[in-house]
Amino acid sequence: MPRCLLDRRSRTPTLYRITARPARFSESDLLDAAAEVAAAHGPASTTISAIAKAAGAPTGSLYHRFPSRDVLLGTLWLDLIGRFQAGWIEALHALDAEAAALHAPMWVRAHPREARLLLLYRREDFLAGDWPPALADRAAHVNDRAAAALRAFAAANLGDDKAATLRRARFALAEIPYAAVHAYVAAGQPPPPDLDALVLTASRAVLAAERAST
Repeated sequence: MPRCLLDRRSRTPTLYRITARPARFSESDLLDAAAEVAAAHGPASTTISAIAKAAGAPTGSLYHRFPSRDVLLGTLWLDLIGRFQAGWIEALHALDAEAAALHAPMWVRAHPREARLLLLYRREDFLAGDWPPALADRAAHVNDRAAAALRAFAAANLGDDKAATLRRARFALAEIPYAAVHAYVAAGQPPPPDLDALVLTASRAVLAAERAST
């Protein structure tokens, strides 16, 4: 926005356009650097100085975006959860059980670094103790959209959204795929292509048994 400044050589006010300098390091840049450090060395070793070095940024840039290490790592964990859940939720909304079951192996292959952080570490590894106030509300509702999508899927595809039905749907579409890819993530290997058929066979069997029981 133009500001009115006084030219020292004149008593006449002169308008100069002062443009704010764009931030050099975005929040996304810094979270990406944090993910790089955490995947290589573990969340416990992911210090502000290590993140700043990986990003090529001064530590002040990190504190400008994130007031503390807890807020930074908590944000990283919440972002990882959200990014992983997005495709699974989309598949459930489309009532596509096969896409939902295969989401985990496909996502792990496409995002090996993020998969390592999400599957091999707990929330407590990123953030010990209570959530910072800035993240508490977001953390309290981090699974709400996924839970709602699963309920809608169960009601539409399995006949109801009772607790027992939801438990079986979760087992078929989340727990079986998660367990199938975990060992490969831990070994630093992509899940082999033939794993998909095994996941689908198990998932279909659980869903078919649930439909037959209603």
